[in-house]
Amino acid sequence: MRALAAISLPVLAVLALAASSQPAPTFSDNFSTGKLDTAKWSVATYKSPDSKPGVNLGMYVPEAIDLSQGMLRIAVVQVPGPDGVVSKGGAIISKERFGFGRYEFVMRMTSTSATANAVGTVRSGAVSSGFVYFNNSESEIDIEFVGDKNSVWMSNWLNPVPALLPPLT
Repeated sequence: MRALAAISLPVLAVLALAASSQPAPTFSDNFSTGKLDTAKWSVATYKSPDSKPGVNLGMYVPEAIDLSQGMLRIAVVQVPGPDGVVSKGGAIISKERFGFGRYEFVMRMTSTSATANAVGTVRSGAVSSGFVYFNNSESEIDIEFVGDKNSVWMSNWLNPVPALLPPLT
């Protein structure tokens, strides 16, 4: 079993994961090559674990990942559906395993801007996040930036029964 680092939802400029005892990052990616480094990352293509019948259906789709501007941009599109809101967004998952250390995520917060430096606005419900987890959230650390609230939510999870998905609240 592996620990996975994932980046989820809008504009991300740079990711650097560094061990606290080393002066240089042990893993980094600035996503500037115009294509995803598949030696480091996998694209998520599954149903969001927090989907709730009658409320929402979330899916991770490859079409949400864009590297055409020399940075990683992850879009989300939400439309009404017959069984609640249908959300199609994106996530990339690290192929490397990480543990104790210092993690740095440098990103622009969610925005309607089409480019990195243009002015944009935020929409209700928009979240930019980075998280590190292992084995169905047996251990998980989340950092979420809530766009329209100008707030940060940090949490950690412990799933005592990793054979099962963690309970959602």
